[in-house]
Amino acid sequence: AEGKRWAKNPTENPIRLEEYLAINLGAEYLFSKHISVFVTINNLTGVKYQEWYLYPNHRFNMLAGASYRF
Repeated sequence: AEGKRWAKNPTENPIRLEEYLAINLGAEYLFSKHISVFVTINNLTGVKYQEWYLYPNHRFNMLAGASYRF
């Protein structure tokens, strides 16, 4: 969650960015000392926000994968 924030604007006074609450989840399952799988869910609620002025973040997105450790 981010509260009240301000961004510089080169042509005007500072601009107030909207407050937001982004919920992220992640999990990993270890099959053994060497093999695991994971999933990460970002912005579960799909809220639209800008962390930096004029750079919108992704809405809901998910990343999954597997890992092998030597």
